[in-house]
Amino acid sequence: MNFYQINELAIQFRLDLGINHFNPIDFFPLITHKIKNLTIVFLDMANDVSGACYKFDSQKIMFINSNHSKGRQTFTAAHEIYHLFYDDNPFTICNINSNEKIEKDADYFASSLLIPTNALYNYKKENDIRNWDLNSIIDCDQYFQISHEALLFRLKSSGDI
Repeated sequence: MNFYQINELAIQFRLDLGINHFNPIDFFPLITHKIKNLTIVFLDMANDVSGACYKFDSQKIMFINSNHSKGRQTFTAAHEIYHLFYDDNPFTICNINSNEKIEKDADYFASSLLIPTNALYNYKKENDIRNWDLNSIIDCDQYFQISHEALLFRLKSSGDI
């Protein structure tokens, strides 16, 4: 899949959950209430592992590294959603710096799910951002409740930086 197709999956996933694509979301409460048979487990993992997931029958289990920041955990959860719904593998361990295509696809999905193009456009317009600087990036991190690295990934993938 290309970035456009993955972006469309993320938009459709938000719509399926009843969420518009203009606003930030409080991700963990949302997915625990909207996704049936989802269990989220926070575990003490090695720093280079962000998370993992396992699916069988209708059950979905997501493992999140409890040592990472809340913003990083949110991005990891969105990343694991991709594996749970769009990856054929029943069990996946996600290392932070993996270059595998499926991991890059899951990163694109997570960034599009958490910061849809329309939401990013609205944020830039409302905050009169013409060029991203450190302060505007940090403010945006906080607004969308994601990690600094996740926002940079999104801004790079959208061509904003």
